[in-house]
Amino acid sequence: MFAPPLAGDVTLARRQFELSLRLDTLLGMTRSPTTTKKASRSTTPTGTLAKSRSLAANAQRAHAASVAKHRARAEAAVVRIRDLRARIEEDFLEIGRELTTLEDPKMIAALGYDDFAQLCETALEMTLPKARRLIAITTRITVELARTLTQDRAAALLALVDATPDEDTAEDVFTAKLKLPDGTKLVVAHATAKELWDAARAIRRHEAAKRGVRPRGRTIAPEEQATATALTKLVRKDRALRGTDLTLKASPKGGGARLHLAVDLALLPRLAALLASLGG
Repeated sequence: MFAPPLAGDVTLARRQFELSLRLDTLLGMTRSPTTTKKASRSTTPTGTLAKSRSLAANAQRAHAASVAKHRARAEAAVVRIRDLRARIEEDFLEIGRELTTLEDPKMIAALGYDDFAQLCETALEMTLPKARRLIAITTRITVELARTLTQDRAAALLALVDATPDEDTAEDVFTAKLKLPDGTKLVVAHATAKELWDAARAIRRHEAAKRGVRPRGRTIAPEEQATATALTKLVRKDRALRGTDLTLKASPKGGGARLHLAVDLALLPRLAALLASLGG
């Protein structure tokens, strides 16, 4: 015959069952977060790093493409400018040759003008001095040499030729190393147009001073030239002042010459000290 469980046994069994459920629940709560945490640690950082690397690679490719595009356009512009400059330099020689033809009095009369100046100003919209410079370049400089010079540099070379006391040709002066009145040496073939113009002015002033002749109009006295020359020598001896540009400008008769300075602002105190030493 079946015997019903005692009340004490039922109570014990129920407590064991509840304890088992609590234990299973506790174990489940502790295992689940650990598994999730491990999964997040193993997947999330790797994905973020790969995405960052991909974005960086895309940015580098875009930058390289932009640089290549701008480089191509810049190189094309440089080539175009060089072609245009070569054409311009060739054109000024052609213009000089045509002006030589128009300078003939028969040509001037045939066009109905009174003189060459009127023809230039009216028909060509060009000043007479400009026309004279172009004609001089064409007639006094060989074509081979003129093609290696810009228009301004060719005109400056002729000004230097005219300033020197010797009867030299443009080719002679171009290959020379001249000693200027302030004692400096000028390698003409390597000189800029500005350096050639400045040298021509300095030589003209020096030659005029030797003859005791004071040029008309804008003039520079010998003592003014001497002061400027002394200052130029001081500046050139100071390495810190390299790149400083000094240009002596003549003034109208009765006024003193002016010395134009181009110097970095940071070097002004050093230049001021040189000026003070010169004045003392």
